[in-house]
Amino acid sequence: GLNPGLSFGQLSITSSNNQTLISVTDSNQLLAKLNGVAPNTLTASDFISQ
Repeated sequence: GLNPGLSFGQLSITSSNNQTLISVTDSNQLLAKLNGVAPNTLTASDFISQ
C-alpha cells in the first residue's frame, strides 16, 4: 500500500529501459521498478491508500 498521506495523484508513473518506474512527483523518490507492466495500464485502483 501507499504510505499514509500519499495518494495516487502524487505519483509519477513513467517508463525507462523497459521498466515502469513509480516515484513521488514532488521529491522524485523512486518507490518501485516494475518489469512487464506498461505504465499506461496502472490506475488508482491498483494502489491501496492507508
